[in-house]
Amino acid sequence: MNTFDDNYLPEDLESGDSAVLCPVCGTRVNNNPSDSLFDVLNIDSDFRVRTLEDDILDDWLIMCPSCYYVSHDFSLTPLRENEIRNYIYSEDYVRLFPDNNPTTLELFSVHLVLLTLQGRDAYSLGDCHLRLAWLYEDEGDEENCDLHRRKAIEHFQRTLEEKAVETKQSGVLHYLIGDLHRRMGEFQKAEQRLFNLDRKEKTLKHLYEFQSKLVADKNTACVALPGVKLEEL
Repeated sequence: MNTFDDNYLPEDLESGDSAVLCPVCGTRVNNNPSDSLFDVLNIDSDFRVRTLEDDILDDWLIMCPSCYYVSHDFSLTPLRENEIRNYIYSEDYVRLFPDNNPTTLELFSVHLVLLTLQGRDAYSLGDCHLRLAWLYEDEGDEENCDLHRRKAIEHFQRTLEEKAVETKQSGVLHYLIGDLHRRMGEFQKAEQRLFNLDRKEKTLKHLYEFQSKLVADKNTACVALPGVKLEEL
């Protein structure tokens, strides 16, 4: 039984070239393209993008107005499709939402549940935990922020162990794990991670020097990443 207001529609639901059908119920939904362009103000040391407009996290996920399926890209069919569809139509799923206008933090919490049920890869789970850490930090909830940072570290480490990744990709993951340790004041662990970066590669050398200075200064703050373009990461 659905407890949502049947008249609810997300503000960005419009017809257009980017509209797709919800992969769960078939409702026409305005898709969220992964290559949306923003006027980037700066990039944080943990790769969070700050823009001149609203926080892009507020637009990164979309929710189907009919079945309330949550995803970043509605053109992709969910893994374990039948299992996910049954769950979406269950009372347990509806209870994940406090009302019919969930916050960005609540949407990401639901998204994490769906990713987990689909058995998505470790990197996807780590990325979602990282975004939840950002949102909890915005709320001033350090306990939950650190909980999700540790989960992100766990999943990024699994990615390194389970997948054959290129040197640059591996270095970026080690860098990111190191930054997460630094933000929690675990400077020795952060420093150890940085040793895994191949400093012969220009971008990794830049990241190493930047992060090493923060670790040496025992700086736990959120710091803007200087001189690295988004497409280089």
